[in-house]
Amino acid sequence: NQETDILEVAHVYFNSVMAAENEKHLLKSQMC
Repeated sequence: NQETDILEVAHVYFNSVMAAENEKHLLKSQMC
């Protein structure tokens, strides 16, 4: 189903964005 494919891609993309934000946050907290 194309709709579920789009949801899967959006979910994976969202997770990767959140992971990147978490890593940035960790790097900032380590530097300070």
